[in-house]
Amino acid sequence: MLFLAEALDSNVLNSCNIYNIYLFIYFPFDH
Repeated sequence: MLFLAEALDSNVLNSCNIYNIYLFIYFPFDH
């Protein structure tokens, strides 16, 4: 997951966006 986070962060996202994506992927029922 770290390599994905770094790749996205280097483009347009920050650490908060990465965390939201993590939650969305692993806890889709929360949304």
